[in-house]
Amino acid sequence: MSRVAAFPRHRRHTYYFLEKARENAPVLLDTDVDMAAIREQREHAKRDGLNTSYISYIIKVISAVLVKYPQANASVKPSFIPTIMQYDRVVAKFTLDKSYGNQAMVLSALVNDSDKKSIAEIQQDIDHYKSADYEESEAFATVRKLNGFPFWLGRRLYGFVLNKLAKRQQIQGSFTVTSLGHSRVNGFFPISSTTLAFGVGAINDSAVVVNGEVVIRPMLRLSMVFDHRVIDGAMAAAILSDVSAGIEHYGK
Repeated sequence: MSRVAAFPRHRRHTYYFLEKARENAPVLLDTDVDMAAIREQREHAKRDGLNTSYISYIIKVISAVLVKYPQANASVKPSFIPTIMQYDRVVAKFTLDKSYGNQAMVLSALVNDSDKKSIAEIQQDIDHYKSADYEESEAFATVRKLNGFPFWLGRRLYGFVLNKLAKRQQIQGSFTVTSLGHSRVNGFFPISSTTLAFGVGAINDSAVVVNGEVVIRPMLRLSMVFDHRVIDGAMAAAILSDVSAGIEHYGK
């Protein structure tokens, strides 16, 4: 039987985020990336006793590339006279699958100064939030508080804070990385309120041509959504190309 219910309280932050993200002017790009070098690095790290995720390496590479393109480390505030703030720090945002009771939810967390951190330090940040419980951990106290407000107030407060450009990076980061690589999703384009957002799909062994020969490589469909109000297509294409090259030549 069909029924109507109130929007789930534990997912109110997602509703507010998606409303705010509508302000962006998104353009979608994607490319296929050879993950062999990263896979090799993960195996080296594992032999040294460090378990690392693909996301840690992708965050590391994107952060280094963003330093080269400071115009993309910025946010725009729409108004009668729009303004843009360019940030002097690189902050990575990543998403996490969590549960609330028996219901699924998505949360996000930040890696501050991700351009200056090692893979081990980035992984440590990710592991901290992965192990944190939504209902009890201090790591998610702010989002719990936001979700506890009446809908009209939470929406207004979220919009008010995000309209402050300096505060926006402290909440949304410089760029977003979100992954569905644990499922059979090859590629997707995330909705984002940051200027750059990267979608990470599954890694599949695929036949590709290298130096005129067909070889099997672990290939990833990497997507990037950019806010066209902040940067133009040529720069966005250069950023995605540099990220792809950085991944494929990682450690070389």
